[in-house]
Amino acid sequence: MCLSEKGEALHKTIMEATDPFLEELMEGISQEERDAAATVLEKLIMNLKRRG
Repeated sequence: MCLSEKGEALHKTIMEATDPFLEELMEGISQEERDAAATVLEKLIMNLKRRG
């Protein structure tokens, strides 16, 4: 699956708008902490999926 040219343009626009916000949001959070949070969220999602 791939994005059309229009989809790629929209993705670029969205990323340009949200990148500064995400950078501010992640301020003071180390890469290790981000990785740990991602792992926990993945496990939570897997548990929710198992529940049906």
